Amino acid sequence: MYDVVYRLNRYIVNPLVLLLFAVTALYFIYGVFRMYIAEGSEEERRTGSRHVLAGLLGMVIILSVFTIMQFIVNTLNATLDSNITTPQTVR
Repeated sequence: MYDVVYRLNRYIVNPLVLLLFAVTALYFIYGVFRMYIAEGSEEERRTGSRHVLAGLLGMVIILSVFTIMQFIVNTLNATLDSNITTPQTVR
């Protein structure tokens, strides 16, 4: 079971978190860019600030998911070579 948690975290969750974090970082940068090129247009500035806020919120959520997954994996001590000993039956 611990190997499943380890592999799920390593091969699915971590790459997905990295991809989503990159997307939200680009969205944040896009919002900053829109605010920068607004040239006095209040509507464009508002739109850019919404993108910035959404990007920051997305990054916080994604980092929270990553932190929770690391906590679960570390709590379970889930590694690929986990040697979990099972109780021996008494004869």
